[in-house]
Amino acid sequence: TQTGINRHLQAIARQAAAVIAPTPQILKELEQLGIRQAVYIPNGIPLTDFQPLPSRHRSTFNPIYIGRLEKEKNPEPLINLMVNLHKSPLNFHLTVVGDGKLRSHLQALASKKALETSITFTGPLSQDQIQTLLPQQHLFVSFSATEVMPLAYLEALACGVPLALTPRGLISGLTSAQTALTIR
Repeated sequence: TQTGINRHLQAIARQAAAVIAPTPQILKELEQLGIRQAVYIPNGIPLTDFQPLPSRHRSTFNPIYIGRLEKEKNPEPLINLMVNLHKSPLNFHLTVVGDGKLRSHLQALASKKALETSITFTGPLSQDQIQTLLPQQHLFVSFSATEVMPLAYLEALACGVPLALTPRGLISGLTSAQTALTIR
């Protein structure tokens, strides 16, 4: 239960000199749990490693997902989104970067929906590979049900790639109407 989880977090925090909160929202939640040694330290990335391209005008629309392919990240709607895009006159190609328990299921689903040529599952990539790939994309998409302060969001934004996120994926102080679309 949530009460049990909260008690467990409090017990662990009592043993720590400090607890890092990567967002002001998480800091507030920790303080509401009575964890007073919480300190706000935001995640960061080396901005010089992630640069936008001057132009992304191409005939193919390139959304990307970077993350674990696990239940809590809710990656299956990515396939459904591509099914809907496939019905439009838009040329598109989704790149899915990452691995996890759902990878083979997602690949089978993409195959069942006849999207094999429209979706690439890269598996895990090195940081250098992501730095090269990300600026070539048009949109970072995530249907994650839970996020704190994902580095992939920061990297996409540093490359000038807007985010498409669920309401739960929006991060106060990071995402805004200029940087993120809300998807349901």
